[in-house]
Amino acid sequence: MSESICIQKDPLRPDQFISNANKINEIIRTGKSFIFYFSPDPDAVGASVALALYIRRYGKECIIYLPDGFDKNLDFLFDIAIYNNINVVQDMAIVKSIVENQDAVIVSCDTPTHFLLPNNEQMLAFLDEKSTQTHIEIDHHFGADSEQTFRNAVPLFAKTNSCCEIIAEFFTVLGFNIMNLSEEDANNMLKTEDIKKIDFDRYFPRNIVLSLLVGICFDTHFGKFVTNKDSYDRWFTLLSDRLTDLTWGDARKISTSQMVFDTINRMNETKKKTLERYVTKTSAVKGIGLLVMPPVDKYESLAKSKDSTCVFCKLTGDFSNMVPDFAGAIGIFAYYDNLYQLYYVKIRRTSEFKGYDLRNLESLFNKVFNAYFLGGGGHEGATSFRIADIGRVAFVRKIKQFRDELVSLIGDKTAPYAKNM
Repeated sequence: MSESICIQKDPLRPDQFISNANKINEIIRTGKSFIFYFSPDPDAVGASVALALYIRRYGKECIIYLPDGFDKNLDFLFDIAIYNNINVVQDMAIVKSIVENQDAVIVSCDTPTHFLLPNNEQMLAFLDEKSTQTHIEIDHHFGADSEQTFRNAVPLFAKTNSCCEIIAEFFTVLGFNIMNLSEEDANNMLKTEDIKKIDFDRYFPRNIVLSLLVGICFDTHFGKFVTNKDSYDRWFTLLSDRLTDLTWGDARKISTSQMVFDTINRMNETKKKTLERYVTKTSAVKGIGLLVMPPVDKYESLAKSKDSTCVFCKLTGDFSNMVPDFAGAIGIFAYYDNLYQLYYVKIRRTSEFKGYDLRNLESLFNKVFNAYFLGGGGHEGATSFRIADIGRVAFVRKIKQFRDELVSLIGDKTAPYAKNM
């Protein structure tokens, strides 16, 4: 059965990681079609494109399902995908046809829970009916309501800064031809082996390197937010150097990790003004900001010109990062998803403020919202919650209470960082 169930998601031991990496490679070798199905952000896209490029070397069909389209800043990645005959589709009927006729493998990257997967109920319905495949799940999110989405999946779960780092480790296992090892031997192998001994031309060609750097640069904010320093140091420098070495002859090509970061974060003037118009409505007290979005449709453009780059669902990541910068220390960004009929609360802290672990907020959230929420976890600089539709008046009252109690709890730590009070 492929139904979504709540299976505890835990990091794999090194020996388990190696074993599952080889199982996944066998799935890739024997499968016919692969459908990449995820909650889109640059890390998920980078990981998916990198893995799809590897699978295409076997001549297998690869499809990326994105019903809501994608961020135009990632055009260069999708250009690479399409050039390599990796199809990007928006129509669930196409996905259904491939599952029914080719028994496709579902590959889910960088998605902590099925709640974030687009059209998940539809997908699960025909997977249960038609698919007999073992699927693939790759993720770095743990705690709270994170879950293994498919019962019949081989997972690669690891505590890395990004899903792209897991893909890089997967290629390393294949490149060294590492098979089943004891836990101790596997741990030593992954830590001490000279990675440059593997065939980099096979496992880390330029387009795969570029795809992986997208996720690493995005999820760490170019090294500002690093939760696993060993993994970051291992991959950021190596891949950055390789990208520069492999890019020559055309100054317009992305050739450095700085160019990667600048490209995925570039912002047109309309988008910039639209975001600022809302972010300036943030209420900030002692460096802790709260922005509750007015009721807007998930697919509504917030720009006065109705610019497609300003569709609300594409801006939630930008808002989550801008609210803490506006306040100075911590930002609370809240909005209502009219499709799923849930309130989302995303809490981030600035790179300058490190005085409080945001994972500790779960108990305060439980106190204020009681049984209404799912979420928590994340890492010390970011956490998020989903809250059942309790009515807007009640929600606004409770989220303000939450912010006020947080100010009372740690305001002495955040006050020195305060801006725009």
